[in-house]
Amino acid sequence: MRYSKPYTLHRRGEVWYYLLRGEKTRHSTGEKSKRKAIDFMDRIIGAPRGARLTLAEFADGFYREGSDYLTRQRSRGRSMGKHSAADRQTHLDRWILPSLGKTLLSELTPVTIERWISRIQRSNQTRNHILLSLRMILRDARRSGLLLHNPADDVEPFGRVFRHRDALSLEELALLFPPEREELVRIWGSGRQAVAYLLMATTGMRLGEVCGLRWEHIRFDIPAVLIVQAVKRDGSIGPPKNGKPRSALLPERTVELLTWWRRATRYPDFVVHGLHGGHGSTSALAHAWGVAAGRAGISVSGRFLGAHALRHTYETRLRGLIPDDALRYMLGHQSIAMTERYDQATPEERVLRIIGQRSALDGLWNEKDRERPE
Repeated sequence: MRYSKPYTLHRRGEVWYYLLRGEKTRHSTGEKSKRKAIDFMDRIIGAPRGARLTLAEFADGFYREGSDYLTRQRSRGRSMGKHSAADRQTHLDRWILPSLGKTLLSELTPVTIERWISRIQRSNQTRNHILLSLRMILRDARRSGLLLHNPADDVEPFGRVFRHRDALSLEELALLFPPEREELVRIWGSGRQAVAYLLMATTGMRLGEVCGLRWEHIRFDIPAVLIVQAVKRDGSIGPPKNGKPRSALLPERTVELLTWWRRATRYPDFVVHGLHGGHGSTSALAHAWGVAAGRAGISVSGRFLGAHALRHTYETRLRGLIPDDALRYMLGHQSIAMTERYDQATPEERVLRIIGQRSALDGLWNEKDRERPE
């Protein structure tokens, strides 16, 4: 008895595409000759290991330092940072392999993957990251000739739902950063932490960027701060997020506190130093936020108001006061859409930003300013 092949070939333009039995999506063979397209299909369908190799056997340690995948990517200039690789290895160890590890590569289907990822009780953004980690693994399996196509490519990502952080009001900022230095230090527990959080509130710097800040990056003559490095989650120092250094203007209030702190501290290297003069700890600095908010009498219950909210507050309070492109540069945002996401202004605050357009609006409806038609 003669059996039909598990695929059909279709020509689109100059290239031949194949359609697997039971699927609706066509995939390119990359070949312009039908004979070569058939040879291509015979090669990948005839790969014997894909029918007997499990996902765990192929992917164990896929994102660990020194793995073949990371070595190959980095040798071609497609660098994946250590903390990013560690995150993807966590996805693999915690979510992917426990559920799909014993599944044969040849038995992974879009439906199987969709059911698995839908059961993970995490945010849509996290599930999309986990799905991407699996997609990259299966892409490499296809490259190795173990899969006919990547089933994860046919799984649609979850919609992105952004939870807007709260921004501090001017009254709350006054409570957190009182003008009296003794009261300021009491609220934050130390001069070092007071300096760190005032920098965040007045420059939009991130926790890691503040912890990586050196005194040589403070330009008192301008005055401005040069944001050229940051402390990463693994404790190493690298470039800021997105890899692009930037700078931000310093208000007089922050310059005064920095001047005092430079005289008061005994460590000449890092502005926000650790116990022995090295760079500060992001986790320790983050912990100080909740304590200081309590001392200042600010309730965080029911609000998305962590330390990163100071960055949102910076954007919200300066929006409309300085040009958007200048604000976007100082925040390190690459798009207007990201800056807009950080803007937590109320409708009343937004309309006050455009109050200067009132005269144009009045002119439109003012009979005296319009020419009457003859």
